[in-house]
Amino acid sequence: MPATISKIRRAKARLLGTAAEEIPVAFQLRCDCGNLLEGTRRSSWQQAVCPQCQAVHFVLPVNVYPSTGSVSSEVIGGSFAHRLTTVVSELLPAKSPPASRPKKSADDAELSGAASAREREAQAVAADERPRFRLPRFTMPKIDFAGIAKRTFTPFRLLVLSMLGIVIATSAWMLHQRKLENARQSWRTSLDQVDGLLADADLTALQPVLADAVAAAETLGFHDSEFRRVVNLHQETEVYNSLAHADLLDSLFGAYSESGSLKSGAADSVRADMVGQVFVFDSGIVPDAGHAGLFVVEFPVTPGRHRVEIRIALPALAQLADVVEGNQYLFAAAVQNVSAPPENADGAWRIELQPDTFVLLTSEVHCRELGLPVDVDDVLRKRLEQQRDFVERSEQWVDRNQTILASDGMEER
Repeated sequence: MPATISKIRRAKARLLGTAAEEIPVAFQLRCDCGNLLEGTRRSSWQQAVCPQCQAVHFVLPVNVYPSTGSVSSEVIGGSFAHRLTTVVSELLPAKSPPASRPKKSADDAELSGAASAREREAQAVAADERPRFRLPRFTMPKIDFAGIAKRTFTPFRLLVLSMLGIVIATSAWMLHQRKLENARQSWRTSLDQVDGLLADADLTALQPVLADAVAAAETLGFHDSEFRRVVNLHQETEVYNSLAHADLLDSLFGAYSESGSLKSGAADSVRADMVGQVFVFDSGIVPDAGHAGLFVVEFPVTPGRHRVEIRIALPALAQLADVVEGNQYLFAAAVQNVSAPPENADGAWRIELQPDTFVLLTSEVHCRELGLPVDVDDVLRKRLEQQRDFVERSEQWVDRNQTILASDGMEER
C-alpha cells in the first residue's frame, strides 16, 4: 500500500512539474579515500562528511530544471499533454512480445500426422464398442476476458481515468487540510472566548462555545489534559443549564402526610418530579457489595420512616478511589428511575441515576452560580481542585461512558 501511494504521489508531482521539490533524490559521492557517501539531496546545498577520513564534500541541491540529454532530473518538461503521456506510460505495465513457436520440419509433420491417424483409428474402435445411446454434452460459452478488457480499457480511457483519479485525490487532500485548518481556528477562537465568558459567568452563552471547542478538538485528534478539561467543563455547563427546578429532598418529604405515612399516589408524584431531571449531589460513593460495577450514593436523610437508596451502574467510578479525601464527591446526574417503598422488597425508596449523565463538578464559577459557598468554604474549594486535577490527569475518565453496564444490571436483587 505505501509503494502504491508513493507511485501516485510521484506521478502527480511529475504531472504538475514539481517533482524536484516533492520526490526524494538520492546522491552518491566517492571520497578521495575510496569511501562511498550516500544520502538524499535537499532543496539547498549541504555538507557530507566522510566517516573515515572526515573530509568535507559539498553536495549540490536537487535539480529543479527539466531533464536534458546529458543531465537527468525528476522534472518533466514540455506541454501538459507530453507530461501526461510520459506519466501514464510509466504507470502502465510494459507489454512483452509474444513468444515465437519453433517451426516444425517436414519429418516432424509426417510423424505427427501418422500419430494422429493412429489415434483416430483407436478412437473409432473404442466408439464402436461403446453403447449407441449417450447423453448430450453441455458446453458453456467461452468468454474472452482479455478481449473485453482490451476493448474496455483503451489507452485514451486509461488516460482519462488517471487524470480523474489525480484530481479526486488532490481534491480530497485539499478538503481534509481545509477541515483541519478550520478546526484549529475554531479551537483557538473558542478557548479565547471561554475565559471571558467564565469571567462574566455567562453560562448560557458558554455552552455553544464549548461545544465548538470539543468538536474541533475531536477533529484534530486531541486527547491531552487541556482537551479533557474542556470536555468536562462543557458537560458541567450542560448540567447547569438543565438543572431541575424541583428539589430532591422536597419531593421525597412531600410524599408523606403530617402523620408520617405515604400519601396516595406518592410514587407517581415523586417519579413525575424526579425522572429525567438533573440534580447536584454532595455525597460519598461506595461500591455495591452485591453487584460488580454498581455503586451506592450515600444519602443519610430519611424522609418519613423509609430509607433512601441511590444507585448508579457506572464501573468507571472505581477510578475515583482516593481521589478526594473522605471519598466525598461533588457531582451531578439525572434520575433514570424511581421506585417507592411498597414496590420494593426491602421497603425503601430506590433511585437509579442515569450513568451517562454523571459529571464531576470542577469549576468554581459553576458552583458559585449554583449557590455553593466556594468563597468561604476551604474544604469545598479543595475538593473542587482535587476533582479538577483528576479529570485532567485521567486518560480513561473522558471515555467513562463506554463502561456503562447493561440495563439488567440495575434490576432489584
